[in-house]
Amino acid sequence: MSNLPERIVAMATILFLLLFNSYAFSKQKNKIEPDKNTLRFKLTSQQFAYSGAMAPFQLANDWHGTIKKGKDGFFYQRNSASVAVLNILEKIDIEIGTTRIQHHEYQFPNDLARGFYYYNNDIELDNALVINTYLKAQMYSGSGYFAAINYQQQYHHYLLKIIPRFNQITIDNFIWGELKGNLFYQSQESWGGTIDIDYGYTEDHVAKRPLSKKYKGDMTSFDLSLKAIYPQGEAQYTGINLWNDIDYPDLPQSNGQISTNKALLIYIKEFNGNRKYRANAIHELTLSHKVNIINNHNIYAAANINSNHLKIFYHFGFGYHWPTIKFYSLFDIKEKAIFLSAKHKYFQFDFGSQTFDVSKSQIVKLNLSLNYSF
Repeated sequence: MSNLPERIVAMATILFLLLFNSYAFSKQKNKIEPDKNTLRFKLTSQQFAYSGAMAPFQLANDWHGTIKKGKDGFFYQRNSASVAVLNILEKIDIEIGTTRIQHHEYQFPNDLARGFYYYNNDIELDNALVINTYLKAQMYSGSGYFAAINYQQQYHHYLLKIIPRFNQITIDNFIWGELKGNLFYQSQESWGGTIDIDYGYTEDHVAKRPLSKKYKGDMTSFDLSLKAIYPQGEAQYTGINLWNDIDYPDLPQSNGQISTNKALLIYIKEFNGNRKYRANAIHELTLSHKVNIINNHNIYAAANINSNHLKIFYHFGFGYHWPTIKFYSLFDIKEKAIFLSAKHKYFQFDFGSQTFDVSKSQIVKLNLSLNYSF
């Protein structure tokens, strides 16, 4: 999956080129209508969570729930408040705001998840679970500021929007590294093993190293949104963390081996060091195209591809456009999840889940955006 970002960007580029060439001579037009307003206030909340072993809400509730057969876990949340100056230059809006970001990626096999599940639910096994396993974690959260430029341009019958966004975040919670080794579990009184550890952290959850202060880092990142509106539909690509740099001076780190078989500790090196990290990118491609299923009705075929370093999600469905609101309903066949979306001039709402009881769903998507211009 190492070439995934390049494939997604290439796919988005090819898509825009195909749309441009296939409709360049259409008689229908999408004209830019100048916005007479001068300011826009906006609140947004974006959240996407997936866990292969258990519903994210159940996992967060100390593993109290139903264990599944999958692996790995992903969580991304971004809350922002902003103000935009409209038409500060011809066809250009400038947006600035504050933001809070959480991004968690965990790689682990299902047998390790079952060990956590057995322990947290006080399950006693007749035969011990013995595994050679691993856990890789990349997790950060922090608050800061962002600036975005919204540029739009008419090309023949296409309206193209380009929105680069720059984020500057102060990180206050951080775990980055891995552990691997041999573990066993039979009951809460009989478990343990020997593991190699190598990770940096703001709180040590494994070796329990006490820290005298809160350590903070800095993250600079670049996001990009591309949107093409054409006579019969639209296409949009969004990339998060396309470029980023995490600078963590004096970060607490641990490297070594710990074991429950030899008084908990064989050897461990605890130190503070300067390291640079890079978060994985997140990509999303959304398409909608008008279809003539029923005459004089604005019905659209729609698709969404959402990918991160761990997994790719494919959603397909239909949408209907009323004069003031657009509604979409998509389905992920593989994950058996439904995704609903409503778009209005003043708000947008997205919801995705395998069931309307989100506490039992392994996929949870919840986006809300409110804006007002004057």
